[in-house]
Formats: sequence, structure tokens, C-alpha cells
Amino acid sequence: MPDLSPDTFIVRILGRNGQSVGVGALAGERHVVTCAHVVNAALERDVRAQAQPADVVMVEFPLLDEPATAGHPPQCEATVVRWLPPPGEGAAGDDFAGLMLDGRLPAGAAPALLATNVPSAGRTVRVFGYPGTPPRPAGAWVTTSVRGRVGDGRLQLDSGPDSALRVQPGFSGSPVFDDSIGRVVGLLASAAPGRTEERDSYAIDTDRLRLAWPEILDPRWQRARRPTSADSNRAPGTGELTILHVSDPQFGAHHLFGGNGLTPADRAEDTLFRRLHNDLAHLADEHGLLPDLLVVTGDLAEWGLRSEFRQVTDFLGALSEAAGIPRRHVAIVPGNHDVNRKACEAYFADQESDETAPVPPYWPKWRQFAAAFADFYADVDGITFTPDEPWTLFEMPELAVVVAGMNSTMAESHLDADHYGRIGEHQLRWFADRLSDYRDRGWLRLAAVHHNVVRGAELDDENLRDADDLDRLIGQPGLANLLLHGHTHDGKLHWLPSGLAVLATGSAAVDTAARPPVRTRPAPLDRRHQDQPDRL
Repeated sequence: MPDLSPDTFIVRILGRNGQSVGVGALAGERHVVTCAHVVNAALERDVRAQAQPADVVMVEFPLLDEPATAGHPPQCEATVVRWLPPPGEGAAGDDFAGLMLDGRLPAGAAPALLATNVPSAGRTVRVFGYPGTPPRPAGAWVTTSVRGRVGDGRLQLDSGPDSALRVQPGFSGSPVFDDSIGRVVGLLASAAPGRTEERDSYAIDTDRLRLAWPEILDPRWQRARRPTSADSNRAPGTGELTILHVSDPQFGAHHLFGGNGLTPADRAEDTLFRRLHNDLAHLADEHGLLPDLLVVTGDLAEWGLRSEFRQVTDFLGALSEAAGIPRRHVAIVPGNHDVNRKACEAYFADQESDETAPVPPYWPKWRQFAAAFADFYADVDGITFTPDEPWTLFEMPELAVVVAGMNSTMAESHLDADHYGRIGEHQLRWFADRLSDYRDRGWLRLAAVHHNVVRGAELDDENLRDADDLDRLIGQPGLANLLLHGHTHDGKLHWLPSGLAVLATGSAAVDTAARPPVRTRPAPLDRRHQDQPDRL
């Protein structure tokens, strides 16, 4: 993650007497976000005033020193250019103000980065402000904890009982900063007075902030309106979707990336996340490519161990944040390396001790994968991987995309004879029944599976044994526009007999000796035109 200090973007909103009335954050080249009621207070208006003010607001960067200001915090004038009024009498309000700074930014100032995902409950964050109880005229930091999302696009925060200070009205408009990801997770909107026993406060979450000022806070909104060289050749009304496809990272003892390099700084650069982050930054800067969704086609771990999956969830969480892809737009399917053979063997032994036959597909083999899956999607509704249905339909309404997350490890166990790819007719028909509705609605329909769908691997165990059934039930009826898979590491485009396009990606971590002579980038970005979903 970028090493960005909140000192670079925190601003203090000043009243006409020069005293602090609240806080805000630099969020663009010359754009500041704060709460509407803070601006009202700065201009000595009723804090619930609804009309957008025209007067100038004074702001300063209290944590920056600039030689030109002789050690005093640099100040700027600002005007209100975006206004969503505070709650009125008996009515809700977004309580958001966007300010445009006049003049140059002080040296060292840099805009904040907004988090992509809702922070998990219990996450420790910190907030800067100007408390009145007890007074801290120079400002103070308070550590608080996320309790979870509540209504009206708000996050509940709770100050700990042992904290010397608590979040209170002097913190209004302050960015809520998460050091673990280096990003802002919300904008403080309300808090109880410092002397009360109430310790809860509420922040506007980043989804609501992006909706409040998309042209500044949402890079995808900016991209959709930024002309490119390709626009002149595109039919009117054409939408474009960019898919980041990652497969086979195989986190574990023999993971290709991590720990290489002479110095600690070199070793920090040699991680899969850092390599992908650098590639994605280059593609965004040079080609305007920003992925809309992430598809991960299995072999996340090496042996399906809990410690390996901890690395997996950390990696995918960091990648999701860095790429600006919310977790609700991430689709994950298991691969054969995500099966825990020891757990499967123990299940067989336990069944034998009870004189009972093991029941396919042997759910305990996915226990560690399922736990990591549940952890990653803890704050996302409707995404499941259960004993009755160990596969997932990922619905993404904002993109008009659905991903059929197929499980091709149904036959896998600890026995070598079971080491092959198979989905099964029941699972295929389950997806076929659901995908037909999305076809009728005109959504883009993706299928994701781990094993090789097109025969060509040296060992038949590497192939999906029921690929013909997949093509018959999913491909021939036109239920999917594109099928993505991993395992083969060839990074090439293929076609099934039905005409269904099949795209594999190179392994993100396979050892050099295991790579084929020709391979593509570890994580290709596939650009799809949504008005022509059947054409690559």
C-alpha cells in the first residue's frame, strides 16, 4: 500500500474568528471534503441551514510546516462547489460539502486515498480533531474502533472506555484513517458531547462519499467521462468492462514471490502484491485501464492449510483495495491445491471408525478454504459456499455482470485416484437454471472454473473430465459469454465446440521449470464491450 501519512491531507476548517469549527480532508488536486454542518458553523449560519452557501471558507493544513508561512500552518481560501445539506427538521440529510481551494497547495500536501471496502468490525482506526473536553487547541488524535455499518451510509465507531479522549463534536468532518491499509474509511459526521457517557460516533462511509461527489472521488466515474483514442471507433452507447484475472498464486512454503532480494527494501518489492500493484498502476497511468472486477480461478494455497489461507486473504484484500475493486466484485473459486488432503484423510478415517462410508464430495476437505472464503466475504451479503452447495453465483448488479463460480474439485480427495477435475451434472444444471434469467435480462455472463477446459495438458488428470457436459449445458444454450480458468498456465484464448470463448491465465506463482515455453502476463486484463457481450 502507498505510504501516505494523514498529515498530508488533513485540513482544519476555521470560523470567522479564526478558531476551529471542524476538520476536513484534501481529496483531489484542490478539492476538500468535509461536513455541510461544519461549513455552516464556519460561516456562522444555523448548523442545519439547507441552502448552499456562497461565502468564502478559510481552511488550513495544521500538520504541515511551510517555510513561507514562518512556521504557521498554511491557510487557503475555499468556496463550496458541492453541497448535500445536513439533516433538517424531521428529515434525513447527507451532510456533505465539497470545497474548491483557491491558489496553490502548500508543500507536502497530498490527497487522501479512499478505502474500497467497508472495514471489518473491530478494526482500529484513528481520527484527528479539536476536542473541547478537555480542550486541545493544537488538536489531538483519538483511537477508536469500527463497530459496523448502520443505516444511511454510516459507520458506527466506538471510543474505548480507557481512552483519555473520545471522539466528540470538535472532530466533525475529520477523515477516519485506517493505518493497516493507508486509506480513509469514512468522514466523521456526528458524535456525542465529550462529557456524556456515550462513546459512539458515526462516519459517512466511502461508498456514500463517492456517490456524493463522483466526479472527484470515484475514479471509474472519471474514466467513463474521459475521452480516449479508442472512443472515436466505438459505437454510441458502448460500455466497457475490464476484468482482472488471477490464478494459481499457491501461497505456501514454495510460493514464488516473497523473501527474495538482498535488502529488506528489495524483499518488500518482491511480493506478488507489489508486482501486481506496480503493473496495475502502469496500466492505469499509460492506458487508462482500471479493472472493474477480479476473478480468481483457484489454487490459492499450496496444501490448503489455514496459515496459507491467511496469506491468501491478506493478499486478496490488499489487491482489492489497491485496484479499487470492492469485495462484492471479486469472484473466487477453489482449485485442487485448495483441498486439504490431511483433513480429507482424517474424515475418511473418522467415517471408517464409525463403520460408515465417506459421503462425496467430502466437505471437510474444503474446511480451511470455506473459512477463508467466509472471512473474505464477511461484509458482503448473498455470497455463499456451503456443504449443500459448495459453489457460488456472484451477482454484481452495479456492473450488470454475473459470474458462475464453478467448483471443479468435487471428486478430489487425499487419494491419488481422485486427483482430477470434475464439476458434476447437478452443479452444471444448477448454474444453467440460474444463468438463463441473466441472459434474458441482457447481463454479461462469465463462468469461472479452475481445471483445464480444453484438452491439451500432458496428463489427463489436469483436464476437466466433464468439459463436454459444461459445453452442452452452458455453452450451447448461450448461457455464458466467456469462461475463465487457471491450472494450465498457458495464458491463451481457446474456443469450445459451441463457440464459447475460453481464456486461461498464466500462473501467478508457478516455478519457472513448470512454465510452458510461451506464457502471457500473470494477470491479464480482459476488456469487454458490454453492448457486444458475445465478441472478444
